[in-house]
Amino acid sequence: MTGISSLPNHFGLGLRSTLNELSWMTSSGVPWNYRYQYLNVGWKDWVGPAGSGNFAVNYTNDSINNGYIPVYDLYILAGSSPNIFTNLASTSYMAAYYADFALLMQKITSTGKNPVIVHVEPDLWGFMQQVYGDNPADIPVSVASSGYTGLSGLPNNAIGFARALVQIKDSYDSSIVLAWHVNTWAANNGYTPTLANPAGYQTPETTGDRIATFYNALGASFDLMFCEASDRDSGFAVVVCGTPSADAWWTDAAFVSFRTFIGRIHSGTGRYFMMWQTPEGNTLYRTCNNTNFHYQDNRPEYFLLAANTQHIRDYISSGVIGIMFGVGQLSPYSQCDSSKSGSSHIDYAADGITNPASITGNNIVSAYPDDDGGFIRLAAADYYVAPIPLGLAIPVGSGTYCCFSSSPNIGAHEYWVAPTGSDSYPGTQSLPFASISYAASIVGPGDTVHVAPGSYAGGFITTRSGTAAARIRFVSDTKWGAKINSNPTSHWAGWESRGAYVDIEGFEIAGAGMVWRIGLYLTGSYNVAKNNYVHDIINGTCDSAGGAGIENDHFYGGTNIDIINNVVANIGPSTSCNTVQGIYIATSGKIYNNLVYRVNYMA
Repeated sequence: MTGISSLPNHFGLGLRSTLNELSWMTSSGVPWNYRYQYLNVGWKDWVGPAGSGNFAVNYTNDSINNGYIPVYDLYILAGSSPNIFTNLASTSYMAAYYADFALLMQKITSTGKNPVIVHVEPDLWGFMQQVYGDNPADIPVSVASSGYTGLSGLPNNAIGFARALVQIKDSYDSSIVLAWHVNTWAANNGYTPTLANPAGYQTPETTGDRIATFYNALGASFDLMFCEASDRDSGFAVVVCGTPSADAWWTDAAFVSFRTFIGRIHSGTGRYFMMWQTPEGNTLYRTCNNTNFHYQDNRPEYFLLAANTQHIRDYISSGVIGIMFGVGQLSPYSQCDSSKSGSSHIDYAADGITNPASITGNNIVSAYPDDDGGFIRLAAADYYVAPIPLGLAIPVGSGTYCCFSSSPNIGAHEYWVAPTGSDSYPGTQSLPFASISYAASIVGPGDTVHVAPGSYAGGFITTRSGTAAARIRFVSDTKWGAKINSNPTSHWAGWESRGAYVDIEGFEIAGAGMVWRIGLYLTGSYNVAKNNYVHDIINGTCDSAGGAGIENDHFYGGTNIDIINNVVANIGPSTSCNTVQGIYIATSGKIYNNLVYRVNYMA
């Protein structure tokens, strides 16, 4: 069986989590998909007896028994710098390496559990291509010459090495997902996503094509690819390493560049991607103030803020199936300064809940001891309310996958609005938006906006459209609890809905003292207004422009607009006016079960 087919069919989230950090994940209340752990030199001795490799048994069992897919980052050769290529060419070193790799496969298989991902040698493949160029046949590696059983027919180069790993894995359990690592710098051309004006040889397309060519030349069927945006928080890079801010902090253009790079390799190899070791800092919580353990970054926000779900959808379209967060710089192994550590979901600082003074408008007060202030756990919990489906195509052969469908099922998300919220918040249930109009500006097909009881500004226009199969819903969670009863603009309608396939349910729209001619104005095709209470639309003007409590209109070409189970009352000026109606019907649609009373002219 091919390993990747057993992975989740939605965009999955995961965390760096050692054997002793399982309890954080289980107590977080988040249904994480993945849990990753580095395996360094000596891993087979970590759990007794010495040399048994039982660590892999325990970690696999603990992970899968709690609903997480274990991910092993095998970091042996790449971690042997500066002796990487000496070790690769050594017959004795590589014979021992293959034996240890086979032990890992055997221990995983002995649990009888799957899926399990083994991420083989992050950075190693990048070092190979950087030093030797784009032809893996030129890279000397002891394979057949190592004398390890079963490898006698394989060439002594990187091609033979890659095929040996797949062959050993398959000899134990082909369902183990074997992952190959991609580095942006692998092609030795200086490509980085933050380059504003890259030369021709530094573009994501050129670099991606070269890496895809290198991988394809291996002729080895890895199941998955891993990549990382960075191994350190942007704040860590600037403050600790002295990296210029423009190089450390990713703009929207950098995220698009990185996505283009991934997509180029995905299309060139047919392999899907997991984003890995993504920094964990944020710019929202006061906890992250660019001090030790609490450095800022913007990558978690880019993917996990409720308003940014389109970013996940964009990355899915480029072949990415999930993202795993984890501190890449942890003392005493940190680069630049071994005493410093990056941000994490764990309280590695052991300083409890911290809320120092804001440094960059990061005003959210943390209630958790997490070094990132709790953003990762809270945003992930909200994401899993409606995880985004991948829309993967069916596998077309052993180890071979075709592309995503041209119109993948992008799923839906839920947003929350409350009087206590802020439009700078992520729009989650715990950190809601403040205005309906802002939530309406970021929704997509299938999304739902939950509005808590309270008063909200009206006089806005919503334009986003759903689809017949994935409508957009605006819902007052308590019937008539969400009250649209103020008008900071001069717009003549309390709520104008121009988008198609939109539901507006359970709101109170109160126009006393407003300039509104119409309480709820529906012009988008297949809109539905139901269970609303629209009243006191009493603009004193009586002219040909008219007015109504609720109106469906064909002004923008809208058709099939339904008005159902609403209450409409106190509509029109106090003097007689024959252009004002309770419900005005100006296009097709179903109109029924509405209660209309005290209207100036007619219901």
